[in-house]
Amino acid sequence: MLGPPADAVDVTIGLLGPFVLRVRGRSVPVRSPQHRTLLAALALQTGQVVTVRDLVAAVWDGHEPRNPRRAVQLAMVRLRAQLAATGCAGLITTSADGYRIELLAESLDVNRFRRQLDDADRAADPAAAVAALRRALHLWRGEPLTDVPSGTLHRLHAPGLHEQRLRALERRFDAGLRLGHHHDLVDELRTATAAHPLRERLSVQLVTALHRDGRRADALAAYHTARRHIADALGVDPGEELRRLHASVLDGLRSHATGAVLAPAVPHQVPAGRTGFAGRTAELAALDAMLAPHRDPSSPARLVVVTGTAGVGKTALALRWARLSADRFPDGQLWADLRGHRWPRGPRVSPGAALGRFLHGLGAPHDVIPSDPQSRAGLYRTLMDGRRALVVIDDAGAAEDVRPLLPGGPGSAVLVTSRDELTGLVAADGAGLLHLAPLVPRRSPRRGPAT
Repeated sequence: MLGPPADAVDVTIGLLGPFVLRVRGRSVPVRSPQHRTLLAALALQTGQVVTVRDLVAAVWDGHEPRNPRRAVQLAMVRLRAQLAATGCAGLITTSADGYRIELLAESLDVNRFRRQLDDADRAADPAAAVAALRRALHLWRGEPLTDVPSGTLHRLHAPGLHEQRLRALERRFDAGLRLGHHHDLVDELRTATAAHPLRERLSVQLVTALHRDGRRADALAAYHTARRHIADALGVDPGEELRRLHASVLDGLRSHATGAVLAPAVPHQVPAGRTGFAGRTAELAALDAMLAPHRDPSSPARLVVVTGTAGVGKTALALRWARLSADRFPDGQLWADLRGHRWPRGPRVSPGAALGRFLHGLGAPHDVIPSDPQSRAGLYRTLMDGRRALVVIDDAGAAEDVRPLLPGGPGSAVLVTSRDELTGLVAADGAGLLHLAPLVPRRSPRRGPAT
């Protein structure tokens, strides 16, 4: 046969999602899983002979029937009968070695997808490339070969098709960034990086888009999220391109006065504890249990409130535990005394002021620390993302004073002391509560009567 038969002109097959067969523009249901597999196996090699052995592998997936050739022949007779009922009797032809489907190249969505990629390659400018890549990606309706129950076909074809789709998506983002569409691409890039967290190219594009949109703190957060995923899954650092981009974003936070760049530091702000600390063994063990590390990336930082009356030793306990647990927090320790209940002897410390101290300890030059408290909190969470650090907040007066100081990631822990129970943190933020009772002095043993 020199080319596809006349009835092939009105036939289209879709494999980039659930299987679709259309004849003369009308959808034809192919209810038999075996028939869908046969059509998919033939369509993926349009115009070529697919051997009986390959068809057996696709349809029976290693569970070969007793008479493979006869089984394929019977399945093909039934499939041809269904096609003949739709007016496509000559669509499948027989050869000595197997079978062949005769389709126009444009009749298969996989071929149309690849043709649009070729059009993008030949595009004269980024706008034309974006248009061609959009047309290519629009052909996808979900996972390829969704309802074709053939592990063989999925292993042979699905990974390559997935890779081509991801490359097309990355090319579209690259072209869009060249056109200056960084603001419009942020949401799509967030979705793409969430779906493919180990795809570094997508992370590079997201950080680039955020940086160009003036959202430096968000760009740094996106970098740290990518770095954490790569380290957890692969045990390595990000690639050179992503590291260079991170340095470029940090360079945007260069101090105008000194030229210093925001370089993440390891703070050690917890003051020395009181000498002669004794007792509280049970309470120290309770803090060990309540602030034990966890690895759930969806969890917030661990949070405990130590509460008790004035002078009961809340601060001394927090300092002692922080010192004993320093090795659990290799990325540093932050300290803030909010003076929530001691304000007559000194002004209360606002969350914004505490954040300024934290940011300075984390390596931020003074003149790049935002003046707006909300922006300070955003930069603080960005610099804390991916860290395993301890934050100690002493003498908090209200839950609202603590919340801006909470890091967002799961690696850190927060220890708060307060005369109040701060039930808002317990109810809304999942804080644990440790009540500290006064120490009972030991009684000296009674002496017997003098003799």
